[in-house]
Amino acid sequence: MSVLKSKGQEVIIKNFEEKISDLQARTNPRTDRNGNPCALVKVVLPVLEGATFEGWVIETKHITGEYHVYVPEGTKKIKLRHPSILPTDIVFPFPLVGKHTYQVTALLPQKTSSQTVAHIVTNVKNAQIVIGGNTYETETGEFNIPLEKGTHNYMLKTDIDGFNEQAGSFFIKGDDVIENIEPIYLPTNEKRFLTLRYEKNTKLKIDGKEVKKLKDDMIQLTAGLHKIEACIGDGDTWCKSEIVDLTYQDQTFDMSLRGSLCIVYPTNAEFKIIPEKGALKPSKTKVKTGEKVFLLGDYKIEVKKNNYSKSMSSISIGVDDVVDNYRIEVYSKGDDYYYGSNGRQKDYKKAYKEYKKLADKGDDIAQFRLACLLLDNSSNIYNETGAMVNLKKSAAQNNPDAIMLLAKLSNNLNESFEYYLKAADLGNSLAQCIVADMYLNGIGTSANYKEALTRFLIAAEDHQENALRSIGDIYYYGMGVPRNIELARKYYSQAAFEGDMLALESEANMNYENGKHDEAVQVLLSLEKPSDRSLMNLGNYYYNKKEYSAAVNYFERVNNLDKEYGKTLADLADKMYEDDKIKAISFYERSAELGFEYVTSFRRIGNYYLKKDKNKAYDFLEKAVELNDPEGTCFMGYYYEQELNYFKAVEYYKRAINLGYKKAYAYIGTLYKNGNGVEKNEEKAIEYWKIAATYNSKVAIKNLIKYYKYKHNQEEINKWIKRLN
Repeated sequence: MSVLKSKGQEVIIKNFEEKISDLQARTNPRTDRNGNPCALVKVVLPVLEGATFEGWVIETKHITGEYHVYVPEGTKKIKLRHPSILPTDIVFPFPLVGKHTYQVTALLPQKTSSQTVAHIVTNVKNAQIVIGGNTYETETGEFNIPLEKGTHNYMLKTDIDGFNEQAGSFFIKGDDVIENIEPIYLPTNEKRFLTLRYEKNTKLKIDGKEVKKLKDDMIQLTAGLHKIEACIGDGDTWCKSEIVDLTYQDQTFDMSLRGSLCIVYPTNAEFKIIPEKGALKPSKTKVKTGEKVFLLGDYKIEVKKNNYSKSMSSISIGVDDVVDNYRIEVYSKGDDYYYGSNGRQKDYKKAYKEYKKLADKGDDIAQFRLACLLLDNSSNIYNETGAMVNLKKSAAQNNPDAIMLLAKLSNNLNESFEYYLKAADLGNSLAQCIVADMYLNGIGTSANYKEALTRFLIAAEDHQENALRSIGDIYYYGMGVPRNIELARKYYSQAAFEGDMLALESEANMNYENGKHDEAVQVLLSLEKPSDRSLMNLGNYYYNKKEYSAAVNYFERVNNLDKEYGKTLADLADKMYEDDKIKAISFYERSAELGFEYVTSFRRIGNYYLKKDKNKAYDFLEKAVELNDPEGTCFMGYYYEQELNYFKAVEYYKRAINLGYKKAYAYIGTLYKNGNGVEKNEEKAIEYWKIAATYNSKVAIKNLIKYYKYKHNQEEINKWIKRLN
């Protein structure tokens, strides 16, 4: 009996349009974590229930036949997921605009075979169902099985104690690609208690049946999986559903729907929470900076801070939303003069006067803004000392902007770290990301991979741009955690999905380094400004394909090469040496810098610099001599000859000859001809030139031609010219 797994179906995105006459995004708005209005995307998707959407999704609500997905302004795509389909990217033709409503029509593909995917739900996660002699398994409590139209007999079973087999049949209509079958439950006599936490006036359903009242918030149910639904508000405005697993033990489950809000700015302020129509009553109507309030719906927030004009902000809190770092800007008379707003002319001196009046009273915002004014070169009242005094006073009152600016201005990394850490612990997500990076790299503090990961995860919840990518790096390189390529891929993919192009590059490099070469290279080639790592992988890719010109093109653009590429660079230098000596020498030099001990590199670099940089020539030729390189030893002799140290020259020429480099006879012959470092001996010079000439030394042959021209011996001249050509 075989065990089968069915493949998901692809969704077709039929069309996308802006619904200009649909005002739901305005009349029933949601805001992102910065308080900005969201765009609403209505995804029309018949048949499928239980779909989820990924990306910067603020809230999703399902009604029959479509999903309402609220996303921040500027969103370019979201991802659709469902157990019965393949993950599908919904890419928008332009960045979405807040307060606008859009519609996407998504269709399951037309059936290409006679089979329909039967979607079957059961009451235990680990179960097997036998249909038509085939066994299908699930680890989630859901099956997706391709079946023909008609009646099918089944046997459902599990290895879990306390559950009995269930046999029966169901009918496939065969009209759609996917067909939802009525749930099939395994019978059991086991009972469990479920305790639920929920708000007053919440309507509860368990397995589709409404529950009127729970005694002590508790109910007894059969063991296994149960679907819990909770709704609250006029017309059941807010709902959520969860699957609770009572297979093995009793459970306590939180079905409260309210989200939470914590306003962190301005400091030392009071906020009045005013519910809009239909919103739930807030857990508190007045809160102070840093105090958490539980909400569900749309609210106005009125800010009260002494010496500042009243400010109002609107926010929408959806089911289970957690908004921990909410800011509301407030403005004073000093700001009006600084910016030239609210009917006042820009006047830095008046701004200074107003800021200082409040700053001297201990107002943290005025202290910060006064510091910014004093650091503004265009204000003509620049005073760095005064600015720093006010910044520190403001920071002492936990003003996050002042703390962040002090961290940025500090020339002491340890001090910067302490300021960023303080801002992070006060809820600043950018500071959280910076602190994580400093822990990761040991900047301003000792390296602490565990702490870095913890803080990157917090920053990722607030969509800090590089947090997800950095988490991917931590898992890919195994920094403080076991190396986990799949987890790294998950975080890289999520970061890339949210628009982080560097994460897309990191994922491609990871794929290349783990054998997915062709797939990765397609991504790397599309990058406008590839990193050194990408250039190295591209260079390596073409080197292995023996496309050396392309390999050279990528390697020469790398600023900081890894040591492992020393041999590759030397090999590429060998291949281009005859055609492009200058570029080859640059590759030999970089290879040597990476610590690759290659005698040909040393010899050729040394020879190249003999007439350009004698110190560099000597350093490399010395390395060649140490490795007993015959030709390099000869070049060292030539180095000493140029330095007029003929005795040393003779010594190295003889060593080269003894090592088998017979062309060195050409140089030592010249020394005999001129009597430099040896007794002058023309016959020996001619003898040595002829020996070198038999080894095709052009230097020796040219010397012989010159010598015989002086002797007017045309026969010898012709002989050696022929040899030269």
